[in-house]
Parts: sequence; C-alpha cells; structure tokens
Amino acid sequence: MTLAKRLVPLLSLLVSAPALAELPCPAPEALSPITEAQSFTQTRILSGVDRPLVSRGSVLVTPEAVEWTVTDPVEVKTRMAEDGIFQSVMGGPEEPVQAGGAANPIVSDSGLIALLRGDFTAVDTYYDTEKSALQDGDWQVQMAPKSDSMSAYVTDITVTGCQAIETIRLRQTNGDEMHVTFGTE
Repeated sequence: MTLAKRLVPLLSLLVSAPALAELPCPAPEALSPITEAQSFTQTRILSGVDRPLVSRGSVLVTPEAVEWTVTDPVEVKTRMAEDGIFQSVMGGPEEPVQAGGAANPIVSDSGLIALLRGDFTAVDTYYDTEKSALQDGDWQVQMAPKSDSMSAYVTDITVTGCQAIETIRLRQTNGDEMHVTFGTE
C-alpha cells in the first residue's frame, strides 16, 4: 500500500472533524437527564449590596433530590426533595430549612428539580416558556412562573445551553439576581 493510499483516509477524517464539532444544538426538551455531579459558579447580585457574592461548588441531581453543595467560600450542603429543604453547614448535621410538599412553593411550584435535571417538558408545567436560538447556535429558554406563589418571589428565569444547561439566570421580585454557570472549576 502506497503512502498516498494510507494518508487519504486520515486526511478525510481531519477534513470532516471540524464539521462534526459544529453539530447543531438539540432542542432543550431533547436533552438527556443529568446524572452526574456538575461543578458550578454562582454569582448573587443583591439589591443594596455593592459587590456581587460569588460561590463555587457542585450539584448532583438524583431521582429523589437535588444536592447543591457550595465548597467556596464556606461549605454548605443543601438538599431539596419532596419532603423539604435541608442544610448542613461545614459538615454539621442536616437540619430542615423549609417544609416540603404543597406548603413550600420552592418544592411544589418551582419546577426547580425538573429544571436542574434538564427536563424541559416538566418545566412547561410550572412556567410560561419562550424558546429561541442565539447567534452562536446555543438555545435560550425564558420562563415566567405560572403560579401566584412563585410569582411573588420570582420575576423570570433564563436558561441557556446547547448539549446541556450552561447558565441559569434567576431574577427575583425584590431586585436580587442569581447567575449560575455550570461546568466551571
């Protein structure tokens, strides 16, 4: 086999590789559920506070709960499940933060667990959604709460991504904002 015959398959692979990298983003509702821990950077912009508060950590979504662990600047583990919201600070015992079920709009009316799983079909139950494509090919979903109990606290949520959720921006009625970027160190 000549050298040219050996190089042709290699060259065709190299020429087609950039095209593979430019595959279009799947629709948000076509995302596979998230099953592994993801790192995040969270920036909170609080009205009346000059500098944003930045924290880092990881989130793990299971069928039973969302485990949100801040590791920097201080360790705080928050577990959100149907039975409530619980926290452990710096390795201490897990303590209830809020009641679960219908008494807690964060659990019953937020769709938060579905959102963090990337389950946009379930998110439509809780939010009026508007989906759009961004110039870079990523998608964006803007969401406004359907329930009065969530509308009292949340103005809107914007989610962007491509193969997975990359950012979430939550704006609250009191002027505070939270920006979460996933996959950061």
